[in-house]
Amino acid sequence: MKSATAIAILAAFALATCNVVLGPLNQDEGWYLLAGLDTASGMMPYRDFLFTQGPAMPLVYAAASPLWGPFGVLGGRIFTALLGLAAAAFCAGAAWRLAPDRARPLAALAAWLLTAACPVFSYFTVIPKTYALSSLFIAAAFFTLAGARTWRFECAGALLALAAGTRISLGVLLAVVGFGLLVLRRRPGLGWGWFRFGLGGGLVLAAVYGTFAALAPEGLLFSQTYHASRTDAPFLQWALLRAGSLSRLLQGYFPMAVAAGVALAAGRRRGFRPAPVFWLALAGFAAATVVHYLAPFPYDDYQTPVMPLAAAVAAALLAAAVAESGLRHRVVAWTLVVIAGLFMVASPLCMDWVTIRKDRFWVEMKETPDLFKLREAGAWLRANTAPGDVLLTQDAYLAVEARRKVLPGLEMGPFSLFPDLDDATARRRRVHNVSTLATAIAETDAPVAALSGYAFAVSCPTTDRLAPEQRETLLQAVRAHYEPAASVADFGQGHTTLELYRRRAPDADAAN
Repeated sequence: MKSATAIAILAAFALATCNVVLGPLNQDEGWYLLAGLDTASGMMPYRDFLFTQGPAMPLVYAAASPLWGPFGVLGGRIFTALLGLAAAAFCAGAAWRLAPDRARPLAALAAWLLTAACPVFSYFTVIPKTYALSSLFIAAAFFTLAGARTWRFECAGALLALAAGTRISLGVLLAVVGFGLLVLRRRPGLGWGWFRFGLGGGLVLAAVYGTFAALAPEGLLFSQTYHASRTDAPFLQWALLRAGSLSRLLQGYFPMAVAAGVALAAGRRRGFRPAPVFWLALAGFAAATVVHYLAPFPYDDYQTPVMPLAAAVAAALLAAAVAESGLRHRVVAWTLVVIAGLFMVASPLCMDWVTIRKDRFWVEMKETPDLFKLREAGAWLRANTAPGDVLLTQDAYLAVEARRKVLPGLEMGPFSLFPDLDDATARRRRVHNVSTLATAIAETDAPVAALSGYAFAVSCPTTDRLAPEQRETLLQAVRAHYEPAASVADFGQGHTTLELYRRRAPDADAAN
């Protein structure tokens, strides 16, 4: 089984490498990484710039910025990929501890394949979002909780509090696990575990959120209610959105569903009595799923941080079923590796690595990976600006790549424009409305502007299209003070055209 394990590890690292280099760009990568760099430079989330997730990610990425920052988005992806692979390793460890003794190696292998070798999980824990970091905290928490150390309750509580400090929706795990430990307190070894878990989690949660609640209360409240303020849909559309999201989730994690289904179909395993942590993991996954699918728009990738819980449970069940069946573990292990390999190469994500779009019968292929094209644009921006200059752009990954800051108020990239806010409120919340942004464009000394199809396109918080007349107002402000310099076709997320501008001379500004 050692050979199968080695192949599984190599396959997962190869998949992560492909996603790092070839994975499609996502606008979120820019503002997440920019938040880390801004925090490292001394700025504070919520007080100095808007950040719509918990504060843990900017703090962690700021601390690690000397390692990844010099390499731009590529460095951010590599660092994030390592976090994601570490999460998969803790998931495998949790499955090992949850499975019957004689089936532990098989359970760990299955859990690793269901996460690290899953194309969807790999991609979303490679691109710099909150998913890899929160997955790591969650997987490490349940790995610790499934152990026998006396401090496991405090440590698990602290880790789940850090997960909630990364994505606030994951706070439900603290409630579920804490309540579960309280209900199960009479079980051997649990006792006052619920209190110790709550103590560890409560102290860390207070430190993570309490600090910013004291220093930037309005910014923190605004950021953490941003997603809830997005408009919901009529019931039919509401139901269809969730059905579509569940369908995509099942497609992306189909081997996990099959593994759980096969294990359950095998019937009751006489020798397997799941530990309490098994049920806590299952309950936590279910509760987080409900929370995510109650969101106004339930993106299926919201589930990424809790998929290690489902993988550990499915792997433990499958390993127990195999142990009871009498099948040779080596044969099952190689079967799992082959199935995972076939699922990897059959994933539609592989097409996204090399294609731009399909035009009727014809598929348009990429001449250069998206990341390399971003790096070329970043090099142009560095060459045409000086250290300390700001960029006028809503493509935040360009600022990360160019090692420059963005115009104040645009730190959230395409999600920085709130047309319904009045001027004073927009300034306090470190964002823009149309008026304040038009004024900032006129007054900034940013030497270059970089506008893709996402520039002045999104009206927040609803994320509807910005009204055409409002967008035209902002584009006219750019044209009045900047002149075209270059363009890049099929750039970034959505493969729109990136237009690069240089600031006009002051006398030319006056003429316009």
